Amino acid sequence: MKKPIVYISRCFGIAKCRYDGDWVIDRNVETIKKYIDFRDFCPETGIGFPSPREKIRVVRKDGVLELLQPATGRFFTGEMIRFSTDFINSIGRFDGFILKGKSPSCGVKNTKLYDYATGELISTGASGFFASTLLGLFPETPVITEKSFEDATETAIFLDKVFKRYGGTPNALLTELFSLER
Repeated sequence: MKKPIVYISRCFGIAKCRYDGDWVIDRNVETIKKYIDFRDFCPETGIGFPSPREKIRVVRKDGVLELLQPATGRFFTGEMIRFSTDFINSIGRFDGFILKGKSPSCGVKNTKLYDYATGELISTGASGFFASTLLGLFPETPVITEKSFEDATETAIFLDKVFKRYGGTPNALLTELFSLER
């Protein structure tokens, strides 16, 4: 049976690839697995980072957003943008993305942004470099983070968009997902 293709951050129970060497288990992601053709990816391991690793962060330097690893002082902006662009352009058809919130690569309007010179927190509403690249190339792409999965309305909107792109309806999935005890 064909299903919608949704790319998912690999750290959602697929591989321990987070900066801290761990992964995230999300009940809603687990629930929708039988309805979705998940294809996993990790931008940070995609540019060669091991797990565990030193944290990276989004910083504003001279008015430009950069991807910095503070412990080493190295910038990975170019590598991340190249990986993101190449990956997104190489995958062919997709119906949506489930991304790791607050991530400097995958966060969507919930990533911390720091001032490069002072190290001070500027905002908690930035987006990661992969997410920004994806939405820059394909602004109509259905995207959700695990935090948004906690909101029934946001989840239903995301799944509806995914299934509309795919050419079907999410009726059975929505019934199962929302009949679960929250």
